[in-house]
Amino acid sequence: MSVFRFPKMLLKEIETMIAKLWWSHKKGGKGINWKCWNSLGTEKSMGGLGFHNLICFNRALLAKQEWRIIQEPSSLMAQIYKEKYFPTGHYVDAKLGYCPSQIWRSIWPVMDLVKVEFVWRVGNGKSVKVWKDKWVPIPSTFQIQSPITILEPNATGDVLIDEESKTWRKEHVHDVFRQEEAHCICSIPIRDRGWMIKLFGVYLTRGSFL
Repeated sequence: MSVFRFPKMLLKEIETMIAKLWWSHKKGGKGINWKCWNSLGTEKSMGGLGFHNLICFNRALLAKQEWRIIQEPSSLMAQIYKEKYFPTGHYVDAKLGYCPSQIWRSIWPVMDLVKVEFVWRVGNGKSVKVWKDKWVPIPSTFQIQSPITILEPNATGDVLIDEESKTWRKEHVHDVFRQEEAHCICSIPIRDRGWMIKLFGVYLTRGSFL
């Protein structure tokens, strides 16, 4: 289950077999389901038995493989996939491609589980959308909440950075955003690399930001 996406009907059948094994007392008998399957899947500390929802469990294991590709780009697996599916870009920009392998076909659809926790790290600011992307160290949204005023809706982060000194244009930042967000933005270190990076700027745990 960690490298292949199982058919939903198959996983439902497996869950049915587990339920029958749990509730049936006689061979071939149906038994009585005293609790619904969702209740059995609740954590033991909350009164359930901790049975996995196999569909969610399958997706979680596949997402773990994606995270491994991002965290270990020098691994053989990551290098093979990069060469075939995203040779000139980053993993999160990869497409399904033509005639993909069964493993890639299984991993690619659950990319949204990893993307939802991405936080941008600021380089030159040209790739991050000020109003739409997650880039400010403010839990739990990591996004700008100030109303759109001076900057256009599709503005990128480079308009807030002085290109020569590689520092924030503090006066401009304070003119555009609310006071608390402006202070937060000005405290973000600007990386000296000339591009926005996702590879070292993603986190699976909410609330972490570098």
